[in-house]
Amino acid sequence: MNNGENSEEHRALSRALVLIKEVIAAVDLRVSEFEQGQRLQDVLNRMENRSSAKLKNGHTFRKQDVLGSGRTLKHQGLLMWKTATGRLKDVFALLLTDMLILLQEKDQKFVFAAVVCLSMGHVTVVMGY
Repeated sequence: MNNGENSEEHRALSRALVLIKEVIAAVDLRVSEFEQGQRLQDVLNRMENRSSAKLKNGHTFRKQDVLGSGRTLKHQGLLMWKTATGRLKDVFALLLTDMLILLQEKDQKFVFAAVVCLSMGHVTVVMGY
């Protein structure tokens, strides 16, 4: 009977352990993606329906555009934004796969403060209204 590390049973158990770790990592990733999607949906539910931002190309960016093109939420959080007058404002930032969206709270709803498009190394800042 061979109980060493080279035994067939040891190799099978080692392989099973690797596969279990891969399954756990895949499940963790899917749960994280689902939670990020839920967080984004929660923010969108708090957004003012008529909130929009005008892009440089003339297109109006709206609430429903946030979910387009397979965009996913990478990070969210509060930050302080310094205005042109030097005042600091609280804004809520959403970092998506291809853009950064800054939201302001108004009457317990979110409205666009700015949309920053991040595509192919170019950064376009669009102010909301």
